[in-house]
Amino acid sequence: MYTKYIKINDGKISIRWAENRYSPDGRSVYHYRIKIPFWPAHVCEDLKSGCTRNPTLSEGLEHLLSFLGAAGESFGHYYRMNKDQSDPDSNVNLFPIEISEWAYLNSDDITMEQMDLETKINARNRK
Repeated sequence: MYTKYIKINDGKISIRWAENRYSPDGRSVYHYRIKIPFWPAHVCEDLKSGCTRNPTLSEGLEHLLSFLGAAGESFGHYYRMNKDQSDPDSNVNLFPIEISEWAYLNSDDITMEQMDLETKINARNRK
């Protein structure tokens, strides 16, 4: 089974198609793994494609990085405001708090990887 990997500083992110590739609504489901130092790997299959035809793993990874960026940004807000992170509607809770903190600390690198993927996806779609 093909898996796409990226390394962001001391973390590693991988994504592949989920065992049950399609959700009941017809969207593709991704299986992803986020491994950061000193914390067990976070493995999940809660990421779905949009409604586009023939989604790719690169698109799934770009979306995952977007969610990581949002979680990191929200963690930074809570950190600066010295707030409790238990708000269930906050993006800080998209991932375990340790991953949101890692995303905050690596936000620039996450953004650069996301922009690089987006540029490649857009170039491929223009062909």
